[in-house]
Amino acid sequence: MVPCAEINKNCNIYPVVGITATPVISLLNNTIYVVVRTKDNGAGDVIKYTEKLHALDLGTGQEKANSPATVCSAEKGKGCTFPGQTSALLPQYSYSRAGLVFITPTSLPNGVVMLPLGSFLLAYDGASLAMLASWTTNSGGIWGAGGGLVAGPQGNLYAVTGDGPYTASSGGTAYGDSVVKLNFALKKDKASYSFTVQDSFTPEDQDCRRINDQDLASGGLMLLPPQPGAAPDILIAAGKGFDEGIYCDPGGAAVYRVSRTAMGKLGGELQTLQGPAGGYWSQPAFWQGARGGYVYLSGIVTSDSSIQTYIGDSMRAYSIGSDGSLSTASTSATTNTFLVGSSPAVSSNGTQEGIVWTIERPDHLFTKPGALAAVLHAYDATNLAIELYNSNQNRSRDVAGASVKFQVPTVANGNVYVGTQTELDVYGLCPCPEDDNRRHSH
Repeated sequence: MVPCAEINKNCNIYPVVGITATPVISLLNNTIYVVVRTKDNGAGDVIKYTEKLHALDLGTGQEKANSPATVCSAEKGKGCTFPGQTSALLPQYSYSRAGLVFITPTSLPNGVVMLPLGSFLLAYDGASLAMLASWTTNSGGIWGAGGGLVAGPQGNLYAVTGDGPYTASSGGTAYGDSVVKLNFALKKDKASYSFTVQDSFTPEDQDCRRINDQDLASGGLMLLPPQPGAAPDILIAAGKGFDEGIYCDPGGAAVYRVSRTAMGKLGGELQTLQGPAGGYWSQPAFWQGARGGYVYLSGIVTSDSSIQTYIGDSMRAYSIGSDGSLSTASTSATTNTFLVGSSPAVSSNGTQEGIVWTIERPDHLFTKPGALAAVLHAYDATNLAIELYNSNQNRSRDVAGASVKFQVPTVANGNVYVGTQTELDVYGLCPCPEDDNRRHSH
């Protein structure tokens, strides 16, 4: 692993950086893919910073054939270039922040692992781990609060980028603070693959965002299932807002509703909502209830990096109308607030019995490491003011481990899984004699 102090002065992931991108599982070949970052002593004790892609057997955890594959390995301050690209990746400073994604093009029977790494997107064969294609934003990094790359129909991928130059509207190839729609496919020669930019969306205030560190990529993307109205194929994007006294969006952060078939280039969104002033360092969630669809967003009222403080906001639900638009105001909100926002997940019995789960980090992001216990919350999906459960209600039984950044609860097999600094907490239905609450094990 790499000491975080050697990456940047802010040392955002404390004290070391190793695996930062959420791995991806392929049931096609029973494999879990994970990217690992290390600081290595090479020949002659030359120190190198290295990123490797590992393919592990899902049953045994053992390395599969051709694993690991070295993505980039370079000395301090030096970098790697990829075929077809002129800019270099510096592995000391750039790492994989967004989650991996696995796709299955018909022309590649072993599937393809998509790896975001700094400002690059790299594609690898699922069996040979050979690099198939690369693309770069020529600008800000791909992250999105730890959210995964988003795969859509027809082999399209959607990536959200951070601060940096934007030249695409004038014929350039720099995509700072943008949502970029990419297609991965065979080249005309039928012998190799490439990424092609199909479309993009960039907020009209991009230059202000670039100057004032208000990344669009601080929030994760979400693609909705087909919605009513003239633009059925929708994505939701929202990033940072107010910081150190500067507003790029008047009154606070913007939530953008964007058509995936006509993304609008610079300033061409279908709808803009005013979110909390501090914006979003989290991912949204969606649920289709019996009475309509809901989008759930959890942001912050304000952040000020100069004095290292945050003021949290409630999680809010927005309903989807008959024309596919979002309600201009939230239809319900939690009674508690989330200091640094949170990324919800939804479980339900189809369109009934929806529950919104989310993890609260009680420490602000400047606390290294977070010292306070993560708190798992559960809310009625039709009315977030109704809290069904939280893990502080019976701390002696249910208290979780110390919280980490950008964590999302995982709901599977009747359990809810919460990753913390020191343990994996598993919550399930409790046949406890004292109540019908929930319990956890480590």
